[in-house]
Amino acid sequence: MKNRNVFPSEILYDCVDTLRYLIAQDRKAFLYALAFLRGEPDWVRHAVQVTGLLTDLLLLRDPHDPQLREAMLGVMLHTAGKPLLVSEALPSLNVNMNPVQKLMLSGHVEELIKKLNTLG
Repeated sequence: MKNRNVFPSEILYDCVDTLRYLIAQDRKAFLYALAFLRGEPDWVRHAVQVTGLLTDLLLLRDPHDPQLREAMLGVMLHTAGKPLLVSEALPSLNVNMNPVQKLMLSGHVEELIKKLNTLG
C-alpha cells in the first residue's frame, strides 16, 4: 500500500472477517487454536497468530470499535513479511538483534511483496 502496489484485498479482508467471526463464537477455543496452527508456512502462521492476539486485545478494550477491521488488516500485512527474512544471517525474530539484523528487518515489506507476487 505504501508503495502503491495492489494487494489481494478481498482475500485479506475475508481472512480478518473469519478471524473476527471465530473469536466471537468462542474466545477461549479461538485463543487455544492459535497456538496449534499447523500446515501453513511460518510467515502465514505468524501473521494469523499476531492478528488473532491483537484482535482479542482490541475487543476487550472496545468491542464496537469501527476501526477494528482495518487494524486487523494492518497488523496482518505488517507482520506477514518479517518471518520471510529468517535466515542464517537473521536466525530468529525472538532475539536481541544487532544493528545489521535490525536493518535487514526493515526490508520486510519488500520481501512480502516479492512473496505475494511469486504466489500470484
